[in-house]
Amino acid sequence: MPLPDPLVELIAHRFRVLGEPARIKLLDALRSGPATVGELAGRLGLSQQNTSKHLGVLATAGGVVFAGALDRRYSAYDAGTGEKLWSVGLPEVPNGTPISYSINGKQYIALIAGYGSPSTNTWPGLVPEITLPPVRSSAVFVFALP
Repeated sequence: MPLPDPLVELIAHRFRVLGEPARIKLLDALRSGPATVGELAGRLGLSQQNTSKHLGVLATAGGVVFAGALDRRYSAYDAGTGEKLWSVGLPEVPNGTPISYSINGKQYIALIAGYGSPSTNTWPGLVPEITLPPVRSSAVFVFALP
């Protein structure tokens, strides 16, 4: 049974550092099990773009999940086992939902990293041991997959 909107609003207000109402609704919906962005968006009355913004991960049809972290690492995981397959350090914090695309049969993963996301604006106060870059900038990173 989903949380009622007034309770979602109260939780969002009390824990605003963790997100906003849409993010709490998404976390609540995911308690019942995995779902695609389209399924979550339809179930919660959100746009797919807004839903993706809050999740910030990319799951591929090949069973690989790409995700970034506040420590400036961007990693790929096996969706079935959770095993880390690949990781790279970035000069900025990954802060958006990555995309995957193909050119002439070669697959690429692209992401935005830098200041401006909820992560870079709220989490540093909670984890001061993870220092953010001194220059507030943003960049697009693209990785070719093997």
